Amino acid sequence: SLLNLNWSDLSWFQHFNAELNEETALAYFCQIGNPFYDRLSLNEQIYIKNLPVEAMLNATGIEYTLIHRQDPVLYIIRKHYREGPNELRPLQEYYILAPGHIYQAPDAASVISHRLLTAVHHFGKAFDEASQRAAYHPSSGYYWKTNNSTG
Repeated sequence: SLLNLNWSDLSWFQHFNAELNEETALAYFCQIGNPFYDRLSLNEQIYIKNLPVEAMLNATGIEYTLIHRQDPVLYIIRKHYREGPNELRPLQEYYILAPGHIYQAPDAASVISHRLLTAVHHFGKAFDEASQRAAYHPSSGYYWKTNNSTG
């Protein structure tokens, strides 16, 4: 699963004598070695054919854009499917954290699933604790054992 993966190539910044910022974040993300990057994307086609970025507006396919930045530590890249000049269908988001580590953002289903599993785990622990402290005596009925109770 790509959710458990992170990628970085910090030598890229040295090679281009650059630092992570609004101008370099997308170029850094769009490296062929990045496992999150689709080499069949519109970004790659624009780069290979040396076309202006505006050429993507009328194309269809996967495209990457920088959608948020919090200089100098966080940049969010969105992968979406372009269906026309004004039609974008979001597919995935990625975080670039300084100095250049890239992570895939979890989708809603993964977050909900994880939270449900965590809640079930804690309910199970609470139930185990409660059942260990519950007791019964014929003369007094049910009661809760405390550290001072002898039964």
